[in-house]
Amino acid sequence: MALRSSLLLIILSGLAFGQSIPAKQDSASHSQVGPLDTNGEQPSIDFLAGSAIEVFTMAVADVYSAGTLEPIGTQNDGFGILTSLDMPPGLESIFLPHFYPHTRYLHTGRLKRDNRVADFDNDGFPDVISNTYDCVDLQNPDDVAKLYHNNGDGTFAEVSSPFKDLNGNPIEIRGRGETIVVADFNNDGFLDIFIPFYTYTTPVDPDCFNDPTCQTGTCPNSPQAYLLINDGTGHFTDVADAAGVSLRNLSHLLSAEGGQALDFNGDGLIDFYAGSHLFINTGVDSNGIPHFVDQGPAMGLPQFHDEGVKFIDFDNSGYLSLVLFGPSTGPLLYRYNGSTFTYQPDAFPAHLQYSETFGGNAYDIDNDGLDDVLVVGGTRCDPKIFLNSSGAFQRVHPLARGFTLDKSGDPLQLLCNGAGGLAFGDFDNDGLIDVAYAARTQPALAYFKNNTATTNGSFVVEVLGPNGEHNQQGRVVRASPRSHPDVVMTRVVDSGSGYLAQNQYPLLIGTPYMEPHMVTVLLPSSVPPQTPVTISFTISPGQKAQVFAPSTAHPGGMVTLNPVRPFTFDAALYPAAQWIW
Repeated sequence: MALRSSLLLIILSGLAFGQSIPAKQDSASHSQVGPLDTNGEQPSIDFLAGSAIEVFTMAVADVYSAGTLEPIGTQNDGFGILTSLDMPPGLESIFLPHFYPHTRYLHTGRLKRDNRVADFDNDGFPDVISNTYDCVDLQNPDDVAKLYHNNGDGTFAEVSSPFKDLNGNPIEIRGRGETIVVADFNNDGFLDIFIPFYTYTTPVDPDCFNDPTCQTGTCPNSPQAYLLINDGTGHFTDVADAAGVSLRNLSHLLSAEGGQALDFNGDGLIDFYAGSHLFINTGVDSNGIPHFVDQGPAMGLPQFHDEGVKFIDFDNSGYLSLVLFGPSTGPLLYRYNGSTFTYQPDAFPAHLQYSETFGGNAYDIDNDGLDDVLVVGGTRCDPKIFLNSSGAFQRVHPLARGFTLDKSGDPLQLLCNGAGGLAFGDFDNDGLIDVAYAARTQPALAYFKNNTATTNGSFVVEVLGPNGEHNQQGRVVRASPRSHPDVVMTRVVDSGSGYLAQNQYPLLIGTPYMEPHMVTVLLPSSVPPQTPVTISFTISPGQKAQVFAPSTAHPGGMVTLNPVRPFTFDAALYPAAQWIW
């Protein structure tokens, strides 16, 4: 298969624009019922699809600080057209020659895993952290986690010896890593990093892919997960053991795969979930080390081997519930009522089939104010879209096209398991969230422009540090329409979530209420004693708010409101429909 390496083409095969088809019936006998838009009609989900060369997992950010969003490895022209880059200069060492990790050691090469894009030194240019997925080989200097500094000119530079232990000794981080999570866990204004690793030891490694020569002694795992605290210069100290989050000797049945950071209990401290642990941040000591206690079991969460996790306010109650993505179960919803989680067996359609389904994520794809759930195709190459209808999820199929986000619209079976999950970003700035999907045939990205016809609106909330820093990952935003204060749309600034994925930093919040909304954001103060401050303001559909954290000059924080740049999609501006394979 030969991929074009320049323009990401929008494939407009199948139906003409505006043409509709009867709703399909799901194999589980659940009718395709969805939420209503402001005209009282069910929107028809529609995606225009294309692809590009992509060698990274799906991490969406304003990589070049140009005011546009793109998956790292591509570049946005400002109108949603993504150009594939051969390789962002300076990131070449992420992709050293691969070797199969279980059967032979060449003591060279690097088996990359996840990557996260974040501004670790607050200079306004997002940097890159990359982990590995491989056996620990102390003789291999290449197969380690790497950090790359953004030079601000479209190039990167690998940081030398970026990690150390509490004694100040340099450390190399190796092993089979999973979803990287970034957040400011000690509220010092600099982003920290949590990297989960497989830490189990068993007589025969269950992750050996039927290789009879693969024993624990020949493919050791990392001894721990790492919590890396930023010193403010983009160098990090591992404090995982001191913080209580090292996940040592975690069973292979509970290995940390997905992860997400958030201020779960609203105290201004960032908590996180990984490996069946809901780590609640209990405070920061005098050395700047945060400390955590696992509250998952006490709150009713199960011991569960996930392939992705996501906190969502599925019923607009103001509480963040948890979706666990199982490789053979699909998404499972645990509803939070303010004190405990309770499994909701009827939240998703029963009897659907899942096979090694590695990844899922959530966003509001039809702007009805409710987060929807998307699941990758797995080995069945059957991706699933679950629209949220008043707190119940029902599978829908998008309008038929030659290539779209559906098994029936995927003739080349690209939508299976790729190098990671799927991520969300409004690439063309039209107020509808789009989808970036790690396609099975690598290196490839499947891109789905959201073309859903709806009269619902949206607004954007971007939570920033006191000086405009993008360092508020995990902060929680709540919005209620003026006429329905009981409707509380709760969203979390993305820190890396789902599975091997990163959604856009600004929150795009859809709403069927075309009226002012009251928004609240709780942020820590930079002024001692750093008591959290609740910032409140009003926003209307079509506007963007930038929320600045409290500072000495503005102890109550600050908010600016501006109109979102209007955008009208015109199919005639895009290349004629054609296959590019």
